Amino acid sequence: MKQIPEDILRKYLDGSCTEEEKALVESWHLKELADSDHLPSNEMIEQVHQSTATALAAHIAASSRKSRIRRIWPVAAAVAALFVIYAGIRFYSFFKQDEFVRASMAEARELIPAGRDGAVLTLADGSKLLLDSIGNGFVTTQNGSNISLKKGQLLYEKANTGTEEISFNTIATPRGRQFKVLLPDGSKAWLNAASSLRYPTSFNGSSREVTVSGEVYLEVAKDPSRPFVVATDNRSMKVEVLGTSFNINAYDDEPSINTTLTEGVVKIGDGVGASSVVLQPGQQAQVKAGMPVRTVPVEVNQVLAWKNGVFNFQDASLEKIMRQLARWYDIEVEYEKGIPDLVFEGEVNRDNSLQEVMKSLEGLGVRYKLEGKKMVILR
Repeated sequence: MKQIPEDILRKYLDGSCTEEEKALVESWHLKELADSDHLPSNEMIEQVHQSTATALAAHIAASSRKSRIRRIWPVAAAVAALFVIYAGIRFYSFFKQDEFVRASMAEARELIPAGRDGAVLTLADGSKLLLDSIGNGFVTTQNGSNISLKKGQLLYEKANTGTEEISFNTIATPRGRQFKVLLPDGSKAWLNAASSLRYPTSFNGSSREVTVSGEVYLEVAKDPSRPFVVATDNRSMKVEVLGTSFNINAYDDEPSINTTLTEGVVKIGDGVGASSVVLQPGQQAQVKAGMPVRTVPVEVNQVLAWKNGVFNFQDASLEKIMRQLARWYDIEVEYEKGIPDLVFEGEVNRDNSLQEVMKSLEGLGVRYKLEGKKMVILR
C-alpha cells in the first residue's frame, strides 16, 4: 500500500483532515500493522499511547478558548481515532501472541517422544504379560524358575519346584520400547526396539540355546561345561560361545546380520555350516544369504551406542538413520522422490523427541514433513 503524504498525516494529528483523509490514514495504518511480521512489544505500544495522549493534551491546553470551541470536535475525533487504533494494536498484538501460544501448544502436543522401557512376555502356555503395566515384584513361576520384575529388568531365579521339564519364554520389545533380562543362568540380555529373545526358563541341557531377532546385546555367564548358542530367528546365523559379550543386529530390513564382539571369543557360522569365522574383540562378522561370512574391524562404542542411550551416526546413510528412527519412535517413513544420497556423522541423544533429532538433520540438508506418525522425506 502507498505511503500517506506527510501533510495528510499532520492534518490527521491536528484534527484538520477531512473524513476521506481520516479514513485513508486509519485504513493505511491498520493495513501496515496487518502486514508486519514483527509486532510491537506491549511496552512500545504503551509508549506510543502515552506520547500520543500527552501530545494531544498539550495541543488542547495550548489552544485559546475560542480556538478550542471551534476545533474541539476535530481534536476529539482525532483522539478517539487514535484510541481506536491503539485498541486495535492491542487487540491485534494479543490475538497474534495468543495464536503463537496456541500453535506452540499444538506443536508440543504433537511431539513424538523417545522410546522407553517396555516389553511383552509370552509364557510357555502362550499367555502374554505386558511388562509396561506391571510394577516391581513377583510376576509368575515357570517350570523351574521364579520370574520377577525389578527396576525395569526381568529376573529369572531358580525355584525349588522339583520339575525338570523344559519350557520356553519369549520376551519381545515392540517399536518404541527396549528392555533388559537376567536369564536363568545369570547371563544378561539387552533388547533394542522391535527385537525378541526366546529362551528356556531353566538351562538344564548340555548347552544353553536361545533365539534372537532384531538387535540384542548379550553378556554371557561363564560355564565351560555348557556352551551358549545363539541362533537368529530365521536360522541364517549361529553363534557359539562359552563366556563373552557381543552384540547381534539381525533386523529383517538390514542388508546383513552383524555380530560384533566386545569381549572374549566367539565362533560365527552362516547357519547351514557352509562357512564360519572366529571373532576377536573389535571385530564384526557380517552374514548375507548365499555369501561367505565376512569379518571387518569396527568401533565397538559406535555399535553399542543404542545400549548407552545414543544414536551414533558415523558414515551413516539417510536410509539407515531413518530405519533406526522408525523403530525407536514407532513411525513410518516414506520418501517423496527416492532416497536422498546423503551421509552423516555425529551423535544424538536417544532421549530426545523425534522433532529434536530431526532438527539436527535439518541443519544438514534433510527436509521432511510429519503427518501424525508418518514422516515423508522431501527432495
